[in-house]
Amino acid sequence: MINPLAFFVLYAVIFSQVIKVKLGDVPYNFVEFLFCGLWPWLAFSEAVARSTSTVVDNGAMVTKMIFPSEILVPSLVLSGLVQQFIGFGLFFLALIALGHWPGPEMWRLVLLPVPILFQTLFTMGLGWLLAGIYVFFRDMGQIVGTALLAWFLVTPIIYPLTLVPSGFKVVAALNPFTHLVEAYRSIILGSPWPHWGGLVYFGAAALFLFWVGGQAFSRLKKDFADAV
Repeated sequence: MINPLAFFVLYAVIFSQVIKVKLGDVPYNFVEFLFCGLWPWLAFSEAVARSTSTVVDNGAMVTKMIFPSEILVPSLVLSGLVQQFIGFGLFFLALIALGHWPGPEMWRLVLLPVPILFQTLFTMGLGWLLAGIYVFFRDMGQIVGTALLAWFLVTPIIYPLTLVPSGFKVVAALNPFTHLVEAYRSIILGSPWPHWGGLVYFGAAALFLFWVGGQAFSRLKKDFADAV
């Protein structure tokens, strides 16, 4: 938890005190805004980054014993979710201590399992896909690192959607993680509801990627022992 907390504090100070990002007329401050978007991203990006090389990193188990290699990626995804749950738990305690909870919109928490489920499926599918490819294409590790950085910057985590130029709003709308982050903020902070079509879009993308990643991993795994 130390590393993500340090990461969070760094971004909170830079973007709230130095750059001073303006959120507009919303019922929360920048730190709360950042918390809702950053924890899911950290859980996602860490799981994806570690999943990419997990088959190779655990090559001894994959090649020397009967081992269901499919569970390597889900274990990392669940590990990231545990970190996210702890972060959200600390966040909820802070909201209570600041008197922001309980509020009239607290009932929205019953909807929290929906984005969590979609996030889990999305991360697991992408993790399986990259883990299978990495066994045969080791440069994938560097590509994933760069892609995750670019993905983070085009996702409204450290800035609100209102600051996105009109020419880039299409990119933001096509980015599945945009809709996930907005859903978390709406449910936890009681901000205006996100576009339901966007959440359905993310859910469809999650189910599709989960299926594609699972199929790709299953077809590639038969050659893992020779390639690892």
